Amino acid sequence: EGVGEGLASLYFINTIGAMVGVGLCGFFLFQLVGVPGATWVAVGINLLVGGVAIWGNRALAASGERERPSPEGGEGVSVSPSSSEAAPVDPLCALFSPRPVPPFPTPQAILNAAFFSGLAALAYEVYFNRVLSIMLGDTVFVFSIILIVFLGGIALGSAVFRRRIDRLSHLEEWLALCQFVIGCSILLLTPFLDWLPVVYAGIMVALDHLFPQIHVNWVVVNLVKLMLCTFMLGIPTLHMGASFPILGRLYTRSLRHLGEEVGTVYQWNTVGGIFGSILAGFVALPLFGSRVSLVLTALVSIAIGLYFWKERLRRLSAAAFPPLLVLFAVVAAVLLHPWDVLRMHAQTFLHYVDFAAMTRGERGKQGGEGGREAAHREGGEVRHYGYRALYYSEGIHTNVLVSGKGKNLQIHVGSKVQASTYFDDLINQYLLGHLPTLLHPAPRTGLITGLGAGIALGSMARHDSYRVIDVAEISANVIPAARLFGEFNGNVLDDPRVTIHLGDGRNYILATRTIYDVISTDAFEPYQANAAGFYTYDYMSACRRKLSKDGVFCLWLPLTTLPVAYNKVIIHSLEAAFPHMSVWALGPQCLLIGTMQPLRLDVAALERRFLSPAVQRELAPMGLVRIETFLAYLSLTEKESERLVQGVSLNTDDHPILELSASRNLTRPTIGENQAFLAEVRRSAGMKRRLRELLVPPPDDPTFWERMDRAYEMVTILLDALAKANMGDPEGAQRDFER
Repeated sequence: EGVGEGLASLYFINTIGAMVGVGLCGFFLFQLVGVPGATWVAVGINLLVGGVAIWGNRALAASGERERPSPEGGEGVSVSPSSSEAAPVDPLCALFSPRPVPPFPTPQAILNAAFFSGLAALAYEVYFNRVLSIMLGDTVFVFSIILIVFLGGIALGSAVFRRRIDRLSHLEEWLALCQFVIGCSILLLTPFLDWLPVVYAGIMVALDHLFPQIHVNWVVVNLVKLMLCTFMLGIPTLHMGASFPILGRLYTRSLRHLGEEVGTVYQWNTVGGIFGSILAGFVALPLFGSRVSLVLTALVSIAIGLYFWKERLRRLSAAAFPPLLVLFAVVAAVLLHPWDVLRMHAQTFLHYVDFAAMTRGERGKQGGEGGREAAHREGGEVRHYGYRALYYSEGIHTNVLVSGKGKNLQIHVGSKVQASTYFDDLINQYLLGHLPTLLHPAPRTGLITGLGAGIALGSMARHDSYRVIDVAEISANVIPAARLFGEFNGNVLDDPRVTIHLGDGRNYILATRTIYDVISTDAFEPYQANAAGFYTYDYMSACRRKLSKDGVFCLWLPLTTLPVAYNKVIIHSLEAAFPHMSVWALGPQCLLIGTMQPLRLDVAALERRFLSPAVQRELAPMGLVRIETFLAYLSLTEKESERLVQGVSLNTDDHPILELSASRNLTRPTIGENQAFLAEVRRSAGMKRRLRELLVPPPDDPTFWERMDRAYEMVTILLDALAKANMGDPEGAQRDFER
């Protein structure tokens, strides 16, 4: 007696500890003490638990209170409900068979159930992490929330069954019921998963109506996400938590081998979890996608239930047929009902959503860069105005969607629009290729980390001086998506100079022996867990070691998701990694440049390359037709940045402060304050005078500096106007635009 309750209690306490560990680490420890500090905290807990166990063992041995199994409590002491209550034997079977009927379930059947239930549980976790992170944001906080819900549900399930396991008869039927509930609840949930962004937006609209501007509160936002994940996953995870103690109780046959038998069940359950995570992430997702994979895994749970309920099903016979028919109808409906991928990728978790307008019943735009998404929202309902999904693929690493209409295209990589053909995005993508190339006197080798839409790569390839252009891209399903942007990237993937290296960009830079003249990094968002590493001092230093003596490094500065204080962290990290740096404020966008040599530009030579037809074909529609305008975007160099970054921390792999801070600011627009900061920096840093040190003017052009000063002032006023427009002062912005 008490074996099942003790096992369930142990499982409950251990899982609760795991849940607390996830919460502390994901929400607090990384921010407070960094990755090494959080690791050392875990090590300290392990040492403390080990020390207490050793001390407790010695104390028990010394006091003689330790209980040892006696010879009398050997194999004959049975604690299995299956053997203590002997199953009725068929008289005919006993008459004609010399062997007794084996008990049901057999030990091997129980271990098989432990394996496949563990496989299904970890597969569910992989699938839901992929799907929910796309709709709620692929941040460290969302990942932590999903883990907390899984672990919390499992812990609560074991707690609920804790006092009942030893009193229940026919435990195999209770195991079957738990697996039925897991599978059927997943089947019923799957068709409606794509409505999660609408539900989330509706809740935030209601909260914003009651408490204006509450949608920018980081705590409230994560509590809403936690509530939604709990609502969706609560029932299946509760029954997952009940299943393991039942399996352990069914398999336990004797007190003498209690530890061995429980350990065997745990072993096979864990091995199943390992296989489940491998099959889900590396086989099922790329082959079948999340929706079909969820259905197939739900059928595994239901199959476990059917096996352990087979004795009851035999007795029910014809009565069991209608429920099975309904079950298969549900499966067919789920398989035939595709998800609306445009709705799933609506980005309602970002600050682009105008919850205030939705509260007032006005039509507000949501998603996309600066609110120019394919989907618009009216009264909480997502509507798509002519946009359609042109390409969708679920790969090992992420999901990729290309949506649009005509020439208006956008590529979603994971939860974020990675690139689009809108003006703000195009100027950014073009200059990620052109700016570092133009700042190098004669680049021969170039590297782009992150393919995206291929537009930055295409801009780099417009320059004939390149002999080798490499691309490091981790997701193979991005490559077909980039081909759909051929009109904007010049079908660059067919250029013989271009080589795509499938793999992580950071690892490629660490491993390659190639030395590059130019390295440019695609416009990643630092809140994304798989992209935050491109903003660390460690990454920038690794790039510096792969540059030639005249090499140029380029990085996008995320004005839209980071406040000024944290963008200073990026500037400081770049300044610490490179001998020389500069900041280029390109209107709505901003690029950082790290160089091995001091910036010294021959305007005449630069102008010849700048005005080449291939370059102007892309930059002229952006308004960059004069070299003075292009140079006027230079806003800061290392000489002026020293004062700005005093006392600012570095962003490193060990202390990823940007990833965490960006995830906290997803619902707060920051582009206006960043543009105001850049405009003020341009005035206070004396960059107008500094340009006379950095530029070598064309000979025999006495009006160059007059034009240069006028262009510099124009760009500063433009930044002022954009800042006012983004901070709610349209009248002031209009006056600046007129100036």
